[in-house]
Amino acid sequence: MIYIFRRTTGDAQKTLKTQYETTKNPFQTAQDMINHLLQIYINSYKIENAHKDYQHLNIKPFQTFTEFFTTFLQLTEDAEIPQDN
Repeated sequence: MIYIFRRTTGDAQKTLKTQYETTKNPFQTAQDMINHLLQIYINSYKIENAHKDYQHLNIKPFQTFTEFFTTFLQLTEDAEIPQDN
């Protein structure tokens, strides 16, 4: 737990500090600390946001096809768009 706490910085460490330094409800394991951070920092709307971005995807002026296609592939993966679409 010391290792995880010392490896975090900024807001992530501030988030952990409250529960890490308390005696009322401290973390019991390193996995508890990681799970706590995951609950805060994982985007629970990743699929929905990617689907929305996918629906509005257009190639922009001065954007190369490679840049556009890379974004397209990433969004189809994140939004779980079926290959036949």
